[in-house]
Amino acid sequence: MATVRFAQPSALRRVAGGERHQFGATAKLGVAIVTLAAGVVALTIADGSTRDVGHNIAAQLILAFSFLFSLGVIATVSLSSRMSISIQILMLYFAIYLILPGYNHTTRGSFPFFSIAYPSWMIQNSALIVLVFLMCVTGCYMLMASKTARAPTVPRPVTRFEPNTLMSAILTACAYAGAIAYVRAIGLGAVFSTRDQSFLANVDAQSSGLLIALPRMLCVISVVYTLMVARYSPRKVLGLVLFAINFIPAIFVLWPIGLPRSALFGLILFISMVLFKFDRPDRRLLLSILYLFGALVAMPLMDALTRGGRKLEELNTSVIMGQYFRSGDFDGLQSINNIVLHTNRFGYEYGHQLLSALLFFVPRAYWSGKAEPTGSVVANTAGYNFLNVSMPLPGEFFIDGGWFAVVGGGLFVGWALQKIDFFIDRNWFNSQKGRLVAGLMAGYTIVLYRGTLIGIVAPFAVLTVLVIVTSKFGLRPIRPRPGRP
Repeated sequence: MATVRFAQPSALRRVAGGERHQFGATAKLGVAIVTLAAGVVALTIADGSTRDVGHNIAAQLILAFSFLFSLGVIATVSLSSRMSISIQILMLYFAIYLILPGYNHTTRGSFPFFSIAYPSWMIQNSALIVLVFLMCVTGCYMLMASKTARAPTVPRPVTRFEPNTLMSAILTACAYAGAIAYVRAIGLGAVFSTRDQSFLANVDAQSSGLLIALPRMLCVISVVYTLMVARYSPRKVLGLVLFAINFIPAIFVLWPIGLPRSALFGLILFISMVLFKFDRPDRRLLLSILYLFGALVAMPLMDALTRGGRKLEELNTSVIMGQYFRSGDFDGLQSINNIVLHTNRFGYEYGHQLLSALLFFVPRAYWSGKAEPTGSVVANTAGYNFLNVSMPLPGEFFIDGGWFAVVGGGLFVGWALQKIDFFIDRNWFNSQKGRLVAGLMAGYTIVLYRGTLIGIVAPFAVLTVLVIVTSKFGLRPIRPRPGRP
């Protein structure tokens, strides 16, 4: 009598995504209570009132609610059985990079740059812009998620892929070419410099994207791909050899001390997402906790060491938290204040800024009316003596169309993030494509949310194209033979 072999159903569902890890109701309630308590504690610590700022009580309440709302969304999507990496990262950025320091600046009545005194109504409008944007993103995301929810399918599991030798060779060649261009642009002596040194002094603004940002993106994707070959393909020795070869240009271009902090932590998140398992809710919750640690402790610590010139033994909790609240890197709310100030004086741009960002590839020589970076435009209006200023995404929408653009932009972002998360969730268990896209979203969408778009959309677009090409041609799945588990 012939023996019929069946795949193990439970194992198959776990690999293919049919079986989901879930928290129980008691655990979810516990996480909700802890999250709320942590949010209240964080707001208490961030309250830096030093004088009578009672006239900003409305802005303070809006920001406090926005912070707790963001933490609630983070906890909810982290505990979900579905992968919601994209909206999780968006909320983490706004909660920690913009809202919490903005709350501190508002309660102190002093913002990072030039101690500009903004009218109370202007700060209230800025806080409301952030809240409306986040609620529109969340509302559209949840609505789309409810419509796309369906019974999980059980496709044939894929746990490995066959590396593409030609793709490996092309990525390696591009990484070396980019590294050579990078070193020639900034000089060998500046390669291993810290961020305190002006290593871009020899590079003009028009060439910086081609000679600085592009080599970084090429080295990022080459290193990530070689690590994936070593981790997920049967040719692990090849992967390790390729990694060693690609590590050489990467150490020149991606020297950790010389990288902007956002780029460094973006690289760490990208690599973590493609190498480790984040399908379980508890691990995604851990990702949020580690992200908070990085933003609140690791990044201010690096800032104090590389910019503040402090020695390690001089650092303590007070210094680190002071660096976090006073750093100009967390000036997002002030940048939106400048947007409100600019539109109040000069009106809206009616799509000019966003269109210029979308058409980043059109040279200014052929488009004399191409917009300048939004952060620079409004910083000039506010009277800054330097113009290299970020602009959070809600501000980009507001300058182009006011409240209608903030609502419409938030709905569009929510729709787009849900589509991306659906792709990640569907491909996480049965291919490495989901991990690659998750790495892109976790590591580098922060630069989009922080802005300014015209300044950063080009390198992000290049990395996105590299991820798509690598995913399509570099990840050839190896499927098990019929009748084998």
